[in-house]
Amino acid sequence: MFTDDQLNQLRQVIREETKPLIQEELKSIKKSLQQIKKTQDALLDMLDLEQARQSKKIQRLEKHLDLKPLEFVPGSAQPV
Repeated sequence: MFTDDQLNQLRQVIREETKPLIQEELKSIKKSLQQIKKTQDALLDMLDLEQARQSKKIQRLEKHLDLKPLEFVPGSAQPV
């Protein structure tokens, strides 16, 4: 069986040996997260732009066909 002193020494050695490995893994994970965030931001920008275009098209169609705009109930996907 190990003594408390031996266990403490073992813990210290394990920390010293694993710290660089953990830090390297964290760098890799952070880099991946940054790439994901950039991709997500680009996709959201594209979706916002497309939604704005579609909204303008719908407004023009409603105006051309003399339709009143649909109103949506908050929290529902169904028009009123």
